Amino acid sequence: MEKQKTIGFISYADPKDKTAWSGTIHHLYNSIENSGYNVIWIKARFSKWIKYYQKFLNRLSKQSNKHYSIAHTLLAAYLTRLDKKDFKKADILFSPGCTAIYKLKTDKPIIYLADATFKSIHNYYDEFSNLLSFNIREGNIIEKKVLTKATHIIHASDWAKQSAIIDYGIPNDKISVLEFGANITTQSYNKSQKKDQALHILFLGVDWQRKGGDIAIETCKILNAQGIKSIIHIIGPVETPKSCKGIPYIDFIGFLNKNDQCDYEKIIQYMSSSDILLLPTKAECAGIVFADTVILC
Repeated sequence: MEKQKTIGFISYADPKDKTAWSGTIHHLYNSIENSGYNVIWIKARFSKWIKYYQKFLNRLSKQSNKHYSIAHTLLAAYLTRLDKKDFKKADILFSPGCTAIYKLKTDKPIIYLADATFKSIHNYYDEFSNLLSFNIREGNIIEKKVLTKATHIIHASDWAKQSAIIDYGIPNDKISVLEFGANITTQSYNKSQKKDQALHILFLGVDWQRKGGDIAIETCKILNAQGIKSIIHIIGPVETPKSCKGIPYIDFIGFLNKNDQCDYEKIIQYMSSSDILLLPTKAECAGIVFADTVILC
C-alpha cells in the first residue's frame, strides 16, 4: 500500500482563519486535505527583530514621503522563520502566496501559488505605488528567486503568468493557470423573499478606496435620482466612511467576520438575496468575490 503523501502547507496565516487572503488559505488547506493528503501547517513567522527594522522603515518612509512593503525586503526575507520540526515531515511543500521559501534550502519539491507577481502589482495597487527605490529592487530580487526556486508555479490568471514569463524569465511550461474558486460553503442557505420593490445592491470589500466604495455610492444615488428605487448594502469596511453617513438608501453593515458563524451566515444571506453585486474595483488580481457571488446565483 502506497504511503500517504504529506503536504507541508507554508503560510504566515493560520489555515483555520477564514478571513486570511479572503478565505483562500483556509479553503486551499481543506481542499488538499479532502483530496486524501495529510496536510501539516508549516508556520512562517518573522523573528522578533523585525519590529526594529519596521520602525526604521517607518521613519524613512515619512522622511521621503514614499511607501514601503516590508514583506518585499531582503532583510524581512532573511528574518523569516519556518517550523523545522514540521518541515522534516513533509514530502512536498506548498506555499500559497508566501515568499518565505526565498532562503529555503531543500531537495523537496516546492509548489508556489500566487495571484500576481511583484512587478505586476508595483504601481498598480496604491500600497505598492511610490515605493522606496531599494524596496522595488529587493522586491524584484525576491520574486525572481522564489519563482526560480519553485519546482512548479500556479498562477490565478494568464495576466500573472505572463508577468512571470516576461518580467522574470520563467519558462512557460513551469507555470499552470488555475483560476481561484469560491471561498464559501453553500450546504444550506435560504434565499429570502424581498418585501419591497427596490433594487438591492451589494457592495463587498474591506478596502474602501481600492474597491471603489464611493463610486458604488454615487451609482446608487444616480439610480434613485432616475426613479429606480435602490438600496445598497455595504459589507466590509471596519469604520463607516463619511460618504455613507445620513443617507437613507445606504444600509451600512460594516465588517463581518467569517470566523464567526453568525456573521458568516449574514454574509451568505446578503449575497444570496441581493439583486446585483456592485464592485467598481480600481485594482484587482483574482477577484475572488465574483466567484463567491456566482456560486450563490
